[in-house]
Amino acid sequence: MADPLTTSVRFTQPTIGADTGLWPTYLNSNWAYADEAINQTISVAIPDTNITLTADGTSADQARYKRYNFTGALTAQRTVTIPNVQRDGQATNNTTGGFNVVLSAGGTTLALPADGYIYNWVCDGATNIALAQEGTTALKAASGYVNLPNGILIQWGNGVTSGAGGGALTFPVAFPNNVFSITLTVSTQGAPGRNTVSVANSPAATRLGFAYWGTNDAGAGAVIGFYWMAVGD
Repeated sequence: MADPLTTSVRFTQPTIGADTGLWPTYLNSNWAYADEAINQTISVAIPDTNITLTADGTSADQARYKRYNFTGALTAQRTVTIPNVQRDGQATNNTTGGFNVVLSAGGTTLALPADGYIYNWVCDGATNIALAQEGTTALKAASGYVNLPNGILIQWGNGVTSGAGGGALTFPVAFPNNVFSITLTVSTQGAPGRNTVSVANSPAATRLGFAYWGTNDAGAGAVIGFYWMAVGD
């Protein structure tokens, strides 16, 4: 009969009165596992498909580590499933392709943008994963974003309409779930008179970006500079 494992990070619990001569081996292994769970990073190459981290209580246990560094070339958003136990950790999406890596324990998930930042996460043991409430992550640039602890993602930037009036823009990072609003403000005038710029109805805005249209008094296309801000989750 196999020895039991602790719940969160799967340390071996030697059976009292048994495992004669094996206790020093278990103790040394558990100290190594504790080091992994407290302060070690594991790099996990995602093979462009959804994966589940190993959690077998041995030295091959991937899910035990404090930090996950995800790598690989992705062609779509991919989900990484971890054990549904109460614990916290950190994760970084260093994949290529610009797609989110989604942490899941079976319920509410956490999407990690492909931005190389370290995200602090917590699992409640009831299948839900969220950002830890200890801070925010942000890209402080002319085109950037701030990811709030409550899951709200705010992005901003600037653009210029073409002479024909239209154009398209890609968000710095993809919104994991929804885009709630997009606001555009004219920054530099094109042709004389009143210039306006707005989000185009077709094609419709997506989690990846939006199309826009600028016009002058005559209703014709114009070259107009603008600022934009988008809010979602």
